[in-house]
Amino acid sequence: MKTVDDEVFWAKDNKPIRVEYTSTPIVDSGVVVGAVIVFRDITA
Repeated sequence: MKTVDDEVFWAKDNKPIRVEYTSTPIVDSGVVVGAVIVFRDITA
């Protein structure tokens, strides 16, 4: 699992949205086959 807490996305109106995200790999028989990523708006 990896957590990043200093990423910025941009809204359609060009305003920044600060986000934190956690990514967790999906492993099948020792092979990474995907990931689950959860984003959280931390602008406030």
